[in-house]
Amino acid sequence: MLLKYEMKVGDLVKLINDPEWLFGYGVVLKLLSCGEYAIVRWFDDWQNSDPIDVDSIASLVVISES
Repeated sequence: MLLKYEMKVGDLVKLINDPEWLFGYGVVLKLLSCGEYAIVRWFDDWQNSDPIDVDSIASLVVISES
């Protein structure tokens, strides 16, 4: 039986297809009203990227609940 976890603001997430943690981890700042996207503040070592990004919830996995 699969249980669907409801993502919340403050959850610690990473990309689902990132086994080496290349893209680091992020914190969910806001869930968009459409229910398919979240605004995430990413913590990684990329110098040339904006740390806040809109990501598909389907591409994220929760590693720690808020």
